[in-house]
Amino acid sequence: MTADTLDFTRAPLLYRCMFSPGAMLASVAAVMLPIVRHYVQLGML
Repeated sequence: MTADTLDFTRAPLLYRCMFSPGAMLASVAAVMLPIVRHYVQLGML
């Protein structure tokens, strides 16, 4: 098995992990949670 075939088989899996709804949701949550927590601590939410 050459490195080319390894990259060819690994790349679609990587893209699937990156663009799956779960990954998108996790990244959005990772961005939103600290912001929400900040406003909660300020007592604005």
